[in-house]
Amino acid sequence: VNVWISELDNPVDPARTDRFEYQAENYRKVVEICLAIPRCTDIQIWGVQDGPSYWFTLPYEDVSPLLFDRDFQPKPAYFAVRDALLRGRPH
Repeated sequence: VNVWISELDNPVDPARTDRFEYQAENYRKVVEICLAIPRCTDIQIWGVQDGPSYWFTLPYEDVSPLLFDRDFQPKPAYFAVRDALLRGRPH
């Protein structure tokens, strides 16, 4: 059975002062775990940027769940995912 991670996003509490670093670490862990599983074939992110999404129906309005901010600027999570993918699968 192949493993496929789909619709990945990682909302963060806007009250956290380290929220973007925390989010980047969570994204990095997911990618590294997938890469460590030989039959993990896909990781699909829910969207591109932190614009309007279903998260706006929750109590928080700014949970910033994706890899790019509202202005399409990369967040630390983008670099964490990129770096984990560039390192590739463990040998």
